[in-house]
Amino acid sequence: MPDSPAPAPESIRYRIRREAGGVISWLREQPVWGRLSRLREHPVSDWFRENWREKRWFRIGGYVLGGLLGLYFLVWLTVSRNLPSADTLLDYQPPLPRWCAAWMARLSIVMRAN
Repeated sequence: MPDSPAPAPESIRYRIRREAGGVISWLREQPVWGRLSRLREHPVSDWFRENWREKRWFRIGGYVLGGLLGLYFLVWLTVSRNLPSADTLLDYQPPLPRWCAAWMARLSIVMRAN
């Protein structure tokens, strides 16, 4: 059997259409997107965008503020979220410490001896 070369692969064409936007174009057609896009035209957003691009200290301040907010969320997530409610604290009876119980026992022994 003679060695025959493998058949050449057929060429494949892809057509890229610029108007295909999928989810993004669908969102832009919704009424909420129009309200959000108006925020870009607000003078405060222009001021913020300009300062963010030109002033290094403004960007650093933004990153520091974001870091502080993230740290606050982490503390809340790990510590504050697991604190007991006020109702359970009202009914809480802490156990008597061992050293106090030992002194009470000694005191009762001394009082019986007298």
